[in-house]
Amino acid sequence: MTQIDDDASEPREWSEELVRRFGLTAKEWRGKRSAKWLSERTAELGHHIPSTVIARLDSGHRGSVLSVAEVIVIAAALETSPMALLYPNVPDGPVELLPGETMPSIDAVQWVSGEKRIPRESLSDSARGAYRLENSREYVHFKEMADRARRQSFASHEGEREIGRKALEDIESILVNLVQTIRSSGWPVDYPLKDDSNG
Repeated sequence: MTQIDDDASEPREWSEELVRRFGLTAKEWRGKRSAKWLSERTAELGHHIPSTVIARLDSGHRGSVLSVAEVIVIAAALETSPMALLYPNVPDGPVELLPGETMPSIDAVQWVSGEKRIPRESLSDSARGAYRLENSREYVHFKEMADRARRQSFASHEGEREIGRKALEDIESILVNLVQTIRSSGWPVDYPLKDDSNG
């Protein structure tokens, strides 16, 4: 674990670095407007953050304390997204998403927004189970979509049939990836793939 130190040239604990980065980025977004202005703006939005708190964020000396409410209201006051303040070096700048796990900022943004998962190698056994369940839910959803597209591919109108065939092709490519992912996790999936010996 890194040493906690107020000197900006020294490495900081992960949580302190996260808060420091947020504060400095918020200050940059604020430009020439004062901490008092931002404090007043947060009050207008319904969650007042005192200018003394904002000044500590500006200086990078807030420690490791930053509430979700503060993140949201400061981002709203600055008319940007919370992710722009938490992970400012999008797309490819590195960020330590979790202690010791560095990745490109865009991956961190996509994980926080629910678009992407943390790489499976870093997950606990219980989280792997949740990951497999999520893949299973996606599998059921896309399998139902494939069934609808398959029915549409037999429609009476040629244009509708073509749309159904194209949709089915796209959906089946997603299903193939999901089936392979689920099977690699050790869960059985009864969906025939072209390379299945019995399929």
